[in-house]
Amino acid sequence: MKAAIIFTILAVIAAPVAVLGEYEEVKDVNGNPVIAEKPYYIIFSNEWVSYYGQDDSTPCPQFAVVSIDPLKAPRQPVLIYLESPPSLSSGQDHVLEHTEVRFKFQKMDDSCPGQTGIWKPTTWPSILLDGTMESKEGTFKLSRANMGYWIELSYDENKVVMNEHELDEFGIEIELLGANWGYGPQFRFEPVKM
Repeated sequence: MKAAIIFTILAVIAAPVAVLGEYEEVKDVNGNPVIAEKPYYIIFSNEWVSYYGQDDSTPCPQFAVVSIDPLKAPRQPVLIYLESPPSLSSGQDHVLEHTEVRFKFQKMDDSCPGQTGIWKPTTWPSILLDGTMESKEGTFKLSRANMGYWIELSYDENKVVMNEHELDEFGIEIELLGANWGYGPQFRFEPVKM
């Protein structure tokens, strides 16, 4: 009995303790940690963000679109990159809440005939293809939401979320909508089966 009590005390002491202010790992839809530089589909409000070609003559890695068809849309999986945030130690590849990230799109060699997406213009700030803002360079922070994650501008405290897309002479941009009151779509990470 005494040995059992001692073992229990040791087990409690040895258990990992959350440090006050420590950021938790970002998890994918399966509950596994999101790993930097691995491809993920980004899903929000049951829609998927991916890359498309405009027509048969345009290869896939040209434009980002939003689709409700998970079998058709994710031809170009979203790839997230770390930007050496202070919240990560050297060599750590797990993405943490409030980690600064840059969104890129993994290129594929095939084409996507007939997959054009639905385009609509917007005047909101947007994520460009290289992850920078329209008017400012900068990365984005992930922040936990009720059912997923928000994107938070690293140079602004206002919360924003991916919502739409745009086609102009500069290419496609994923729109960011302000969500300061806790409303709006939240996105999740779906691992890509390679």
